[in-house]
Amino acid sequence: MENVCIYGNPTLDYIVFSDKKERIAYGGGVYYSSLPFLKSGKYDVGVYAVYSPRIHGHPVYRFNRGYQYSSRTTVFKLIYSDSSRVLFLEEKAPPLYPWIIHEEPCLTIVNPVFHEVNESNLALIRIRSPILAGDVQGFIRGVRSNMVIYECSRYAVDSLRYFDIIHMDEVELKALTCMDDTYRALKELKDALRGTIVVVTNRTKPIHVLLGNTIETISLDDSLLVGDKTGAGDYFLGALLKHVYAYSDVIKAVEKAHEETSVWLKEKNASSPPTTFLNY
Repeated sequence: MENVCIYGNPTLDYIVFSDKKERIAYGGGVYYSSLPFLKSGKYDVGVYAVYSPRIHGHPVYRFNRGYQYSSRTTVFKLIYSDSSRVLFLEEKAPPLYPWIIHEEPCLTIVNPVFHEVNESNLALIRIRSPILAGDVQGFIRGVRSNMVIYECSRYAVDSLRYFDIIHMDEVELKALTCMDDTYRALKELKDALRGTIVVVTNRTKPIHVLLGNTIETISLDDSLLVGDKTGAGDYFLGALLKHVYAYSDVIKAVEKAHEETSVWLKEKNASSPPTTFLNY
């Protein structure tokens, strides 16, 4: 059974949909990125996160391998409109200690929600990870009057060099590089990272993939429209790593991950309410 290690803090999410309905759910990148591996039953999943008794029932804590505790937890409020989402940070858990780390070689995902994984963590994680995949969101988030914004940062770009695979959406790509043009932003990353595979997704646009010195564009079915898209990018990242490991073909892995994420989104939105929701 292959080891999978996932780093980042879980969250409590207050979700407001475009029809004004509200839910409270357990969330966080570590949770959604673990689901493709847990679903298959072929992986030994370990999560490295700050434990908070305030969200003791969070499903990721069944797989928690760290020994770091805090009374604080990361709490987000997510407000959806028909085509966008606004995110507010209500409370933030502390960052992970660098010595909270796996010991055996591990397929690894680093998916922070708000700067809880820093370069010291990445340097140690990199050494013990045959494949290191990550999501850019938690490295470029900032706050303005509690509203989460994206900030371009040379430091964030430099940190991405630790990764074999990094995922972001098109908005995050432009924010990371401080560029409004998608292809200029892709070229900037290609020149800066040199070797890191970058996968850029968007709900209604093609997927862009940086592979070495090339920029590949993949047109896939983007007709799926659902009300609750929370966690889709994180789920995609987990599925992507799983399929890259299985096929060693990045383009095929992207296609498979997109297909698997679409199926998951349909199942997630078909339930009423989704099983990850708390009583409200």
